[in-house]
Order: sequence, then structure tokens, then C-alpha cells
Amino acid sequence: MATVYFHIGTTKTATSSIQKFCRLNRKLLHKHGYDFPIMPFSYPRVKIVRNAHFLLAGPATQTVSPKQERKFQERLETGFSILHGSLSKYDKVILTDEDCWRAINYARINPLELLMEDAKIHGYEIQVIVYLRRQDSYLISQWNQRVKSATLSKTFEEYYENNFARVPLRTDYAGTLDKIADMVGKDHITVRRFEPSTWIENSIYLDFMDAVGMDITAPFGYPEREINNALKGNFLEMKRSLNRNITLDADEFSYFSSMIRRSSNQSDAEKPWMLSADETRTLLEKYEESNRRVVREYIGDDAPLFSNAIEDVVKWQPVNERITDDMFTFVTTVTVDLYRKNEQLAEENLKLRNDLDRLKDKLRHPLRTIWNRIFRKKKKKK
Repeated sequence: MATVYFHIGTTKTATSSIQKFCRLNRKLLHKHGYDFPIMPFSYPRVKIVRNAHFLLAGPATQTVSPKQERKFQERLETGFSILHGSLSKYDKVILTDEDCWRAINYARINPLELLMEDAKIHGYEIQVIVYLRRQDSYLISQWNQRVKSATLSKTFEEYYENNFARVPLRTDYAGTLDKIADMVGKDHITVRRFEPSTWIENSIYLDFMDAVGMDITAPFGYPEREINNALKGNFLEMKRSLNRNITLDADEFSYFSSMIRRSSNQSDAEKPWMLSADETRTLLEKYEESNRRVVREYIGDDAPLFSNAIEDVVKWQPVNERITDDMFTFVTTVTVDLYRKNEQLAEENLKLRNDLDRLKDKLRHPLRTIWNRIFRKKKKKK
């Protein structure tokens, strides 16, 4: 029976890298009976490699108009038509989108239920693939990304309280896996740890290919490494402050955001850790039983779900000894960037002035200009 491998995240587990890898190796996948279909849709801030995004219908609290609902249904129809076309040529198809893990709990329409309904009609099976990251690392990375790439201005404590403490399903992994198992069965779920030491040859790419049953000795191509570093402590705080600024227009906001990212990449500071060792232990204790159950019921080995090591790192504080150096780095980065842009504008202005002077000279002496053109033409004929 044909199989759809439904890779649903979670977020912050190299999903973008896996998606780019699959697209890069499409021809090789075809030779081995797999397809990674590219959907003809575009969404704000969503890359085309997220080919399962057509299944997502927005949060449960969202009210949609009849027009929006029609668009969603049209997108579903097109997306499923492309999927069926892939299944007619290949036995195995990979669909992936990291928001599906969240959507299974919070979306207006469950994307896995949509896929299950279609699978029953068209006779293919679904294998769900999910990567899990230790909860403390996941939460901090998620908050950092939201501050860096969006307009989140909440502190880490506020973000955790509003998004996870009261509604913990995203990080209560066993609870969400139970929901998935109720739909597809436990034997149709593949759970992998997002810990490099557990990956095949320490490679997330080979580990994912193994998860979909692909021959990992195939001559894969690998995408160029993109720099998507998390913001470092003081620069993250600068971006969080910038996110609260309502006086900047979109271009100004974008400019200062890029300068903060550039400054952070130039700094030798460490990434901020937003929990003390004691706070980390307290957080992880909440998930001990859930994590044990994930291993027992969904992985089936004797190892813990994650490493239990807790480094005695210093929790980042807004008042710290690096603030002067980091502020100097930021001011210098902005100043140098503006200086270089000004130099470039000066060069362009000088060129325009020279062009204008030549034009003025031609207008002052039109006969000489015409004579020069005629003379040049005669020379060319000779």
C-alpha cells in the first residue's frame, strides 16, 4: 500500500533543514520511489518547502468569512489533487510542516483528520514522524525565535506563563502523541529524539531518511548551511525592546532588526539561558512521567527520552557586565552601515552630476554635438 510520511515537527527541531534537504534530493528520491511534492501556494513568512501547509486552517479561536472558507477548501482540493498525482507515480510521498504538531491541539480544523479522511477514500496509509526536543531547550529556543523573527515583546517568564504553563500540550509530548495514536494507531507513529548523539552518523538528514525507510547509503546532496543563529543575550533584549516600539514604520523596524541580528552574529557572547539550574530541574520534573511514557509506549528502548544533564549555567539577567560592549558593537554596526551607504550614495551622486554636466554641454552646443555624431559615423564607414 502507498504511504504518506507526515512529518509534523515539532518546531525548533531542524524542520527547515530537513525540508530543504528533501527538495534538493527530489530526483534521487524519485529513483527510490519517493516524492516530495512542491505545492503551488504562497503564504506570508512560510517557505515553499513546507508542502503540508495547505492542510492548516488557522487557530480554533479564529472566525473566518465565507470567502476565506472557500479559499481554504479550494486550496485543500488543489493540494490533495497534487498529492494524488504523486501517489499515482510513487509509492511513498513525504509531506512536512512544523506547525502541524501545534495544529493537532489548537487548530480550527485538525490537519491529521483531513489527511486521514482522504487516505480512507484513496487507499493509502499514513506514517507520522515527529522529533522531540527537551522541554527547557525547546521553550527557550521558541521564545528566542519569536522575539527575533516576529514582534513578541513578552519576557521569557510572561511567554511561558501565557503559552505553556496553563496550556502545556505542546510540551506534554505524551498527551499529543496519544491524540495522534487515537487517529492513526501507535504502530503508525515514528518518534525520534532531537539530540545529535542519537542520530544516525550524527546527521539529522540521514536520521530522517532512515525514519522514512530510505536507503541512507544513497548519494545525497546536502544544502548549504544557512546562518540562522539565535540572538545573544543583550541583543535579544534590544530586539524585545524594539518590538515594543510603535513609532517606527515597517522599513525602519526592518532596518534596526537586521542591525541587531548582524551585531549579535559579530559578538562573542553566549546564547542566553533563561533558566537557572534549579528552575530547569523544576520545569523538567513536570514532564518526567510524560517523557517516560513516550519512551515506553512510542519508542520502546531502554534509554531516557532526553539527556538528564543540567549544566550549571548562569541565568541571563538584563543588567550584566557585557551591556556596554554589546551596545558599542550595535552602535558601531549601525554607524558603519550608514557610513558605507552614504559613501555609495555619494559615488552615485557624483556619477549623476557628471552625466548631467555632459548633457548640459550637449544642449549648449547642439551643432557641435550633431557634427561629432556625423563625423564619427563617417569614420566608421571608412
